[in-house]
Order: sequence, then C-alpha cells, then structure tokens
Amino acid sequence: MQVIRLVVFGVFISWMFVSADTIYVPGDETTIQNGISAAQKGDTVIVDEGGYYENLFFINKSIVVGSRFLVDGDTTHISRTIIFGSNPTNPDYGSVAYFYGCTDQQVLCQLSGFTITGGSGTIYRSSSTSGREGGGIVVYESDVCISNNRITGNTVQHDINGFGAGISVFMNSASVRKMIIRDNQITSNMLLTDNGGGGGIYLGIHNFDLLLENNRIIDNRIESISGGSTTGMGAGIFYEINLPDSGTHQIGNNIISSNNNFCSKSFGGGIHFTYWDSQSTTIPQDPNTRLYNNIISENYSQYMGGAISVIRNNIRPENRNFLKQPVLLNNTLVQNEALRGSGVFMLNAVPIILNTIIQNRKAPNTGSEIYGIGENETVLKVFNLYGDVILANVIVDDPKWTNIEYCIYNTDPQLRTSMCQLCMYSPCIGMGLGSFNIDGRQFDAPVNDINGNPRPSAADIFVDIGAIESPYPAVQRPLKLSLDKTYLQRDSDLLNIAALISSPHQKKVRVFAKIYDVTDSLIVGSVELFDNGMHSDNDSSDDWYGGSFILPEIESTFEVSEIQIDDAASEYSLVYGIKNNNRFTSKGPFVVSGHTLMHGDTIPQIPGIFRIKLLLENTGYDTEVKTVSAHVRSLVPWAEIIFESNPTYGNIMAGEAKETKGWYRVEIKSNSDPEELLAMEVVIAEDGFEFWESTYDLPLPVTEISSNFPMNYSLRQNYPNPFNPETRIDFSIPEKSFVSLVILNVLGQEVAKLEQKNLMPGSYSYKWDASGFASGVYVCSFQANNYSDNKKLILIK
Repeated sequence: MQVIRLVVFGVFISWMFVSADTIYVPGDETTIQNGISAAQKGDTVIVDEGGYYENLFFINKSIVVGSRFLVDGDTTHISRTIIFGSNPTNPDYGSVAYFYGCTDQQVLCQLSGFTITGGSGTIYRSSSTSGREGGGIVVYESDVCISNNRITGNTVQHDINGFGAGISVFMNSASVRKMIIRDNQITSNMLLTDNGGGGGIYLGIHNFDLLLENNRIIDNRIESISGGSTTGMGAGIFYEINLPDSGTHQIGNNIISSNNNFCSKSFGGGIHFTYWDSQSTTIPQDPNTRLYNNIISENYSQYMGGAISVIRNNIRPENRNFLKQPVLLNNTLVQNEALRGSGVFMLNAVPIILNTIIQNRKAPNTGSEIYGIGENETVLKVFNLYGDVILANVIVDDPKWTNIEYCIYNTDPQLRTSMCQLCMYSPCIGMGLGSFNIDGRQFDAPVNDINGNPRPSAADIFVDIGAIESPYPAVQRPLKLSLDKTYLQRDSDLLNIAALISSPHQKKVRVFAKIYDVTDSLIVGSVELFDNGMHSDNDSSDDWYGGSFILPEIESTFEVSEIQIDDAASEYSLVYGIKNNNRFTSKGPFVVSGHTLMHGDTIPQIPGIFRIKLLLENTGYDTEVKTVSAHVRSLVPWAEIIFESNPTYGNIMAGEAKETKGWYRVEIKSNSDPEELLAMEVVIAEDGFEFWESTYDLPLPVTEISSNFPMNYSLRQNYPNPFNPETRIDFSIPEKSFVSLVILNVLGQEVAKLEQKNLMPGSYSYKWDASGFASGVYVCSFQANNYSDNKKLILIK
C-alpha cells in the first residue's frame, strides 16, 4: 500500500508544479464550476474557505479541485470549505459532485479537502428500471481520486432503487479504470429506498482497480420507504462485482462503525458483498478483493450480517468450487448485531478469514459470530467464536489448508472496548501468522497495522490477531501437546498429557487440559498440568507441564480439545482450542483373529505373491466402532505387504469380527530364508484416527484353500419361476471376472441389463423387476471371462 501512496503523491506534485495553470476561486473564477470548466488537463483549482451552493460536474476532466488544505495541509480548511448541493438546477442531478468520462489514468481527476453535504443524488433510467444514486458524489466510468473530504448529511430517496447516499461508483468498462477513496469522513448519510444499498458508499464495479483506505465510515443509515418487504445491502459499504474481473480491490485501514440497516431483508450492517457469476466459464481463483486492518464495530443489520455479509449469485456449476472471495486479513469485528450472523453472514460464498477477531453481540436468532447458508468453505484463523456458531458446510481449520496452527475460540480477546486495542495479557497477542499458503497462493499479513505501526511490533517476533498490533510481548500459549497412548482400558488406564507452554512474561500460571467426549459432544473432565518434573519429564520449571487423567467407565472417543491457562495472580484466563489430532479412545480394543486367502492362492516358499484378507474383531463391551480401516506392515525383512484394493472394514459392533472389503498383497521376496511365521504389525483406525495396534503371525507355508469362495462358475435357475413381476437370479464366480448379466427376449434382443463390470470372486444375487414387460418367455444370459450360460425365465401376469 505504501507504493500506491507514493505514486499518487508523485502525480499530485506533478500537477501542482509542472502543470500550466492554477485557478483560484473566487479570485480567478466566481464559482467552483466555472473553475472546473476553465481548467485544462493537469490544472489545479484551489477554493477558498466559505459556503458554496453548487452541484459540480466533472465531464471528461483530468484536473485537481481542492480547498486550501492542498496548499498547507491544515485540516481546518476541510470543515470551513463547504459545498452545499441542496439547490440543484435540475433535481434529477442532485449529486454534489458528478464525474463522467474522466478517463486519464496518468492524471486522475481529484476532489480533495471539502465538506460535501446536502446532496440528493442523480436519477438513472434504463429500459427496465430506474433509481437514484450518489447523494454526495456519483462517479461513472472515470479515473478518480476522492480524498480528505467530509461527506456528510446527504440523502438519496427513491421508492424503487437507491444506491450510495454518500458516494456511488459505477464502472463497467472493457479497460481497467482506477478509483481511490482515501482519508475521508463519510458520516450521517441516509438512503431511503425499498431496494438498494450503500448508506455510506456503493461500489458497482467491473474491471477497475480500487483502493479504499484510511476512511471513517460512520453513522450511515438505510431505511425503507414503504415499511414492507424491502431489501437493503451494506449500511456502511455495498460492494457489487461481476465476475470475472480484471481489477484488484483493496479495502484497508478503515473504521466502519455505527452504521444501521433497517430494511426487513437487510444484508450487512458494516459491509455487504455481492458477487455475480457471468456467462463466462472461467472464474479467476486468485481472490482480488482483500480487506485488511479494518475495524468494523457496532453496526446493525435488521436481518443478516451485522458486520459483514457475502452473497454469491448466478452460480454456474463449473464455477462452483472456484471462488474464494473476499480475503480478510487482520480485521477486528466487534459489537456488531443482526438477527442472524452478528459477525459474518455467508450465502453460497467462500470467504477466507485470517488473523481476525470476531466478537459480537448475541444474535436474537442464530449465529452470533458466523451464519452460513449454501456451499461455504471457510478458512478461519479467528479468535473467539462465542455461543451458537452456525456453520453450514463450512470447513474450519481443515488439514488441507497448510500453515493453520490453531483455531482459537470461547475466550474473551481482552480489548480496550472504546479503542479495540489489545490489553497487556490479551490472548490475541502473538497468535497470528505472518503468512498463509492456501491452494498454492500466498497471503501475507499487512506489514503495518491500522495506525501505521509495524507488524510485528518491536515487543516480539509474532504477529498479533486483529487490526491493531500490540506493544506488548506475547502471553503464555501452548506450543506443543502430546499424549502417551491412543487406547485406554476404561476405568483403569491413566492417560498422561504433556503440554509445552510459552512464558514470555515469566509469570506463574496454572494450566488445565479439557477432555472432550467426541461421541457425546461434551466436556467430561479437566486435568491440571504441573511443571514439577514429575509428569512429562524429569525437569521442573522448563515450561513442560504434565498431568494424568483416568477415564470414566464408558466406551467412547475423546480428545484434548482445549488448554486453559490461568495467571496465578488472576490477571487473565486464556482458553486455546487445539486441533483434533489429540484423540484417544476406550472403545475396543481390536485384535486380528484370522485370515482368508484369495481362492487359488497358496502361501509359497521362495519367491512368490499371494493375497489375503484379515479378520478384525472388536473385543469391546458394547460400542460400535465406525469407519474402521487398517494399515498392515511386515515385521520381517523378506516380505512386503501393500494394499491392492480398498482396505476398509466399515462399522464393526462390539463382539463382531469382520473381514476387510479389499485385499492385502503379500510378496515373499527372493534370496530369502523365510522362517515359519510371517509377523505383521496391524495399525487400526476409526474415522482415520489410528487408535489400536495389533500383531498377527501367519504360519508358512499354507496349502489349505479357503472355503469362503466358490470353486466353479455357475448360474442358478431364477426363483421363483414362473414369476410376477420380480424374480431373483444368483450366480457364482471363483476368481476376479468381467461379468455380463443381461435379459434377452425370444428374438435374442437385449431388453434389460443387470450387470456389466469386473467383480471379485464370490456369490452374487440380482433382482429383476419385470413390471414394465409383457407376459412371455425371456432368457437370462450370463458371461464371466470364458464361461457362459443361459436360463429360461417365464413371466406370467
């Protein structure tokens, strides 16, 4: 962002000192509009303090118009140089400033240093609709910089459509335009309409570069005219974009506060984003909308999204998984309110939220922090997911997103309420990440915070969470967590827990591990951990804390879900959520109770290959284990075991034994001297979590063939026969075969296809429903490899 600042400043200097003319109002021209009309490309119009009742038109201009603020930098000129737009010559053009066709990216048209008030907006009409937009400023297809203004007290009123009571920008150009809105106060503007958005700012954009930075967007409102079913979007900002888009959109270092959206279908008290898929089949995967270092606070939406609302419309199936917009980096979303999703509302959207504080008021309905509808996929590096968080198909801290270490929740971030600064012992300090890699794309934390201070601060080397970097070093936090086992015998085994806790303040703390029952979704225990050298290691006062937990007398799956750190002096209490790779179980255990060889295989001496299924038995008391899988490894150097097909077992009840659905391929290597037993290590998992270990010794050699598979090919006569309207057809195959099972009529024409694919050895049963066929004689034709057979079927109705 510093680069953009320097470029703009350089352009400004060239205007001031290289351009031909500076026009003074009222010295050279009596009105601001006369100065604008007289100015040529690169000219500057300087306006003295005073009140000017004008509506300004910038048509095909590349000039600078500013108050004396541009001359000496004195901000008092801004409040004393006022443009009143309340008396337009044509009421259809009631915007205080109107820009059109100002398309010179080398010399942006600039408006700076004024109070802009009393505007009523500009009427637009099309073949299908009409509306009013841009109470203070309206921009069409122009390269413009709006900076250092007070845009306040403007009203847009229209019973059909209304947009942008403070500023309205509409760009839909084939070439990329540039728009800078910087260092403005956009306050107390009013949008009265039954459909529209942007109480402060409306951005209807396609193919333009946006920099919206360092603004104060406060106390803007959207209200309904009719009081009926009305739609209002973004009381602070309404951002609407057609995809694909070639521009980049940076929204940073803004304070967006106390904006109110009072429509019955309101979306976004602070900001609302609408993304429209076009007819193009290509949607760019790199997010071009980035929000950074914004404080979004105390906004209200009557319906959805107190702070932020994101909606994606017209989704094409081929674009469904491509859009990850917008990206939020180091923002603070606090004390916002809505009926649903006081923090963030998402509809068919996939925002990426990183290093962000989300702490908002209780939603009267659902989703105090985040409420999602549709196909959402969210990466959260967020703090404080309080209360009833509703996430519909939202992925939180999923392993496929790399470099995401913690998901932190259910803890007060400890902010200084009025300023959103972090207190000395805030758990947000040092818990951010400097960079993220998501789907191969790099996202970096801003190098400075909202106040321009460096990130990270000089206090430590860690990035903080939120828009404001703290001057304090990071507080205590868990760095590592380990368990001594993954399976425990219920009501007898001890679980030893060890946690490495950072202690930059060198304060005495108490550390607790919270045990969560995954099956029943509740906390079942809390274990205090001690740095006394008696639990995790033999050294005391080395920041390794340890403790032991004895399970209750139940079979279930558990995890260490949280680490709580309490300052001994009661200055703070922190809770850190831990990723769910710290699971253990009291179900089972499992043992390997037998094996089955594929029909036709024997276990050879040297060398040779055979295929085997293992029989796993759940020896637990009363609990089913779901989605069981097993990895098998040879414990002898002369044999290798690999998965040949699906090595899963499905669900296994207590006391039940089940074979894998696929095969393990065992290779006895050459130049070996096999012993009498092939020793195997079997690691058994539930839902992908490896809990149990077992061993199994396979005797060598084995010549007995398993009787679990048929010895020959066969097609049995259907039953019943005759039939009406259903009949069963059974067949057997002794080896893997390509099977064709079809029904023919008496002319030999195929009328039904029951199966045509590769099948593993075994016996199979198929049902033929002949409800739609006439009475008569049919033929069941069966082929498997080189074997074939036919059976006559008689249908009588």
